Amino acid sequence: MSKLGIQVRYIVQSPLDVCLEIWVSWTRRDNLNNNHRDRVCDHDNDDTAYIMADIKTAEAVDVIVYDLPLHQQWAVRKRCGISPAVWRYPNLDYAVTLESAERAMIQKMKKSFACCKYFD
Repeated sequence: MSKLGIQVRYIVQSPLDVCLEIWVSWTRRDNLNNNHRDRVCDHDNDDTAYIMADIKTAEAVDVIVYDLPLHQQWAVRKRCGISPAVWRYPNLDYAVTLESAERAMIQKMKKSFACCKYFD
C-alpha cells in the first residue's frame, strides 16, 4: 500500500512466460526488416544488444520446442496462439500434455545459455 492509500499490484510473469513471449514475437516478425522487438530499452539509444539477445533466446526456445514430442509441440503452440484452436489429439488431455511439455521446457531452458538468465 502506498502512502496515498493506493494499492499497487504487479503482474509478475514466470520465466517460461517471458521466454515464450519472446519466441512468439520472433515467430511473427516482419520478414522485410527482421524486426520483432516490442520492448525498447529506455536508457540506451542503440537496441542492438537487446535485439540480439531476444533473437538468441527465441532461437533457443524454437529448438527446445522442436525437441519435444509432436503432441507436446502442438500443446505449446496452442497455448501461445500459434496453432489452430482445435486440439488434434482426442485421446490425450490438453492440460496434462501442456503441463508435461512446460516441465520439460523449463528443465531445458534452465540449461540453455540463452534462456537461463530468465530463471535466476
